[in-house]
Amino acid sequence: MKTKLYRCWVSERDIVFLLLRHGGLLLGCRLLVAVVVIVAATIVVAAAVVTVVVALLVTAAIVNADTVYYADWAPESYKITVQVEGFDLTNMEQDHFFTVTYTHDFFMEVPVSSNPAYTSFVGWFTGPSGSGTRLTDEKGFSVAPFGSYNDVTAYPFFDTDILTFTKKADGTYEVKAGPNIDNVTTLTIPAEYDGVPVKTVLENAFNGCNNLKVVNIPDSIALVGNSAFSGAANLEAIYVYEVEGNHDVFYSSFDGALNRHDMGTVYLDVVPRAKTGTLHVADYVNAIRSRAFQLSSLSKVVISKSVTTIYEKAFYRCANLTVLEFEGKRAEALTLSSTIIYDCPRITAVRLPAKINPFDPTILDTLTQLAVIEVEEGGDVYGSVNGMLTNALKDTILYAPATISGAFTV
Repeated sequence: MKTKLYRCWVSERDIVFLLLRHGGLLLGCRLLVAVVVIVAATIVVAAAVVTVVVALLVTAAIVNADTVYYADWAPESYKITVQVEGFDLTNMEQDHFFTVTYTHDFFMEVPVSSNPAYTSFVGWFTGPSGSGTRLTDEKGFSVAPFGSYNDVTAYPFFDTDILTFTKKADGTYEVKAGPNIDNVTTLTIPAEYDGVPVKTVLENAFNGCNNLKVVNIPDSIALVGNSAFSGAANLEAIYVYEVEGNHDVFYSSFDGALNRHDMGTVYLDVVPRAKTGTLHVADYVNAIRSRAFQLSSLSKVVISKSVTTIYEKAFYRCANLTVLEFEGKRAEALTLSSTIIYDCPRITAVRLPAKINPFDPTILDTLTQLAVIEVEEGGDVYGSVNGMLTNALKDTILYAPATISGAFTV
């Protein structure tokens, strides 16, 4: 039987139906397989096209976007080996080394020499005598992150021109600032120079040495001259260190202030100009010298109850001082000179102990911002009412602070 072909647009289902209807089973099956293959191929091609399009879009996005790359690495470590032969160091030996890390800040221990000529350490350098590149400051902290790709050799540099020593008639040395004093911020005065004791710090020894922040002096020093440190505008602390051996001790320090021990009396001698905040005078100090607080930057001073005498102009031009307080419950009465305060315009409060000898209240006249005077209860000479100084019975006003106004009843 012949199969009649039709030329028309039909669906795959219609083709199968017609072929089966006219008995062309085999041919119909073949056509069915062909149609399935065609459809599958079409799907594959479509998927490929979609894949290509997506790839193109991703590529375009990558081309048009910034690319960030991440690397996983750790900086290399290196050695800084010291060359210290001839410096008589007590805390490290030749070829001692410090481990440092590339691009990191670092610290190298400050060398300590038994030779008194090597007391003013300036820093570690890559060359001898301060030549080459400076690696650290005088405290051993790096001046820049480590930047070498190799191990490094370091040499200590002690500036022997930081101080000037002069031999006195008694054979001991006196000391003052040397030509290179501005190279250091921390200064240590040695106990000996060339094997001979250093006994005197000259008057005005460090006047104008504005780079100094800390000074260390030996307890064997016999005399610190007048105004030895008053001209060091940025000095924050003076410390006294102990020297071995038998010798008289004339100086001590407390909270960065210098005290002098003289004939059984301890005097507050020098308060560094740049010391800030509050100073509580040591409880073993008996007297405060004239101009001890000269040009002080302190905002508050507490005078311990062990202090019995304060000399004239002890507080001299203290521009930041706002509170002056005296501890109470003292065993001995306090004696004030006639001009203990000079040009301290920002003082707002003065607190006095009960045990105090009579003084001239006009010493407070220069305190133009004074708002309060308080006296400890139980005084035999003075009292206070509403921030004003009165007699002990509190029935007579003796002095009213400059900023007080209005009517009061006593």
